Amino acid sequence: MDNKDRRYVVRLKAGASFHTHHGFVDHDALLGQPRGLPVHAGRGEDLCVRPTLADVVLKMPAALR
Repeated sequence: MDNKDRRYVVRLKAGASFHTHHGFVDHDALLGQPRGLPVHAGRGEDLCVRPTLADVVLKMPAALR
């Protein structure tokens, strides 16, 4: 979640990265870390990586709902 309350749910994969409005987040920096750990995107914004149940349900593919 960013400072404008935008939420992203991403499945982590080794060697991949995710691009937000605030920069890139390397998946390798998150893998193996505890949930809820703030991370540093390229432009200095902190992001929270622990999704709520509502985040997961709302962002899951329609085929799984």
